[in-house]
Amino acid sequence: LSSSASDDSPPKAETKREKRQKIVREMYTTEEVYVRSLQIMIENFKKPLESMIRTGVIESADTEDIRHIFSNIEQLYPINKFMMERLKEVTENWDHNTSTVGELLLKTAPFFRLYAKYDYEKGIMVLDKCMEDCKFAQIVQNLHEDAPGSLSLESLLIMPMSRIPRYNLFLRDLIAKTEEGHCDHKNLASALVKFEDVLEYLDSHIKGT
Repeated sequence: LSSSASDDSPPKAETKREKRQKIVREMYTTEEVYVRSLQIMIENFKKPLESMIRTGVIESADTEDIRHIFSNIEQLYPINKFMMERLKEVTENWDHNTSTVGELLLKTAPFFRLYAKYDYEKGIMVLDKCMEDCKFAQIVQNLHEDAPGSLSLESLLIMPMSRIPRYNLFLRDLIAKTEEGHCDHKNLASALVKFEDVLEYLDSHIKGT
């Protein structure tokens, strides 16, 4: 019995380590999916629509409508692409004792304030107005069918609204699975404070508009 009890201890310590690695891997995979979605919005919807307006294929909408629909998505894309690339490096070279993500999240947190400029409500309102034109609606449907994946433009546009809260959830989970003596623990705790500040800033901006 005593041998069995002592044999049970190491796996518990390993399980905590494995959970930490799993959280970081999930951060990367979800970031990869999100960045790909931003890219689809830009390359498969925004740019083709802008081109069709310039060439006169679309006459019921103008470039101002497209600007409202997609807001500052092209500002957000490089921020999240950078995050994805750094997380990929961490996951590919993972070492429990030395691998960290706290510093990355701490340094990038202030840039996510740019999400305050992403006006989803205005974008959907303008999109709904544009979709009242049958030709425009058909073009958007065709672009959707040609785009990789199966998400509609409406489904893609709402994705930035839930991205920042995901970082807070990941950080809370990571802190819980990272020993206090680990070199990443302090930066993770500081990063959580920063992202909570970002969320508060975004909430205040929404309430103020």
